[in-house]
Amino acid sequence: MFVFENVTSYIYFFFFLGFLDFVFSGISEKDKNYYNVPKLAIALSLLLAVTGIFFLNVNVVGANITEFKSRKFMSVGDSKNSLQMFNETFKWKSPYQYEIGWDYSMDVLYVIPNIYSYDQKLARELFDLAIVNMVKIMEHSPNDVRSVLAYMDLMRSGGIVLFDIPGAQEDVKDKLELAEKLSPGRQQIEYAKITFLAGIGEIDEAIKMAEEVLSRNENIAEAYYQLARIYEFNEQHKEVLPVLDRAISKGLIFTDPVHQIFAAEAYEFEGRFEDALYWYNMAYKSTGNERIKFKRDELSRMTQKPVPQSLEEFFNFSK
Repeated sequence: MFVFENVTSYIYFFFFLGFLDFVFSGISEKDKNYYNVPKLAIALSLLLAVTGIFFLNVNVVGANITEFKSRKFMSVGDSKNSLQMFNETFKWKSPYQYEIGWDYSMDVLYVIPNIYSYDQKLARELFDLAIVNMVKIMEHSPNDVRSVLAYMDLMRSGGIVLFDIPGAQEDVKDKLELAEKLSPGRQQIEYAKITFLAGIGEIDEAIKMAEEVLSRNENIAEAYYQLARIYEFNEQHKEVLPVLDRAISKGLIFTDPVHQIFAAEAYEFEGRFEDALYWYNMAYKSTGNERIKFKRDELSRMTQKPVPQSLEEFFNFSK
């Protein structure tokens, strides 16, 4: 007896049976004699067509569902199950495995510092997997600068900062030069260079470049984040909030969860709890991470302050 492995397979199978029944029931005896097409030929043609659709879509759906579960585990801090579930995506042989690898590698980039704080072995395993994914993507699309930038982000965070991998700094520098060749003048490359300079200790040069980039892009939230992050990295904490305030005063919104958490922690550090509550709430909406929600609610109880739902509730906009 043939047994399907998942509900989706059954859906496709019964759809196929119903479709055959619909086709044959709608053909009268007169039509059958007119077309003179044997039922077996029609059935085989339909079987081939539906089988092709069936297997292609089952692989895609199966891989996507597995990826979703994997990323869900990652978002709630269950990195071990997340890693196991990600490895299962390969079993489906989806044609979109490169995209799945990209998404997972970016998740690793965001969470790896936190994982490193309590499980360095697991953090290294996730880092190595993310690097392998990005190398495959760069080989698959050698002219796509985005994969080069993503690889640089991973190597800076893990290879240089966390694990001090020999040759990591030179590797990032080489990839930076490659990115500049692939896409001259791209803004994200400037941000990558700023981060690289800060990471190798050239703080003054990084701040100078970040301020210059910001002066050319005053309506882009990313530019403010980059400058604020360099100040925070250099422990110039009093310089961070004025930069974030400048962005918010222009009505700019940080949409990246990493940027939102950075803003929340910066405002909390300086005792501006309503501001912190707003950004923790935004980060929770972006990620669905229950740990962020817990942090938001805990801070709200401690300060007896409600969670603001809009910037206008706590920030006095300048005209």
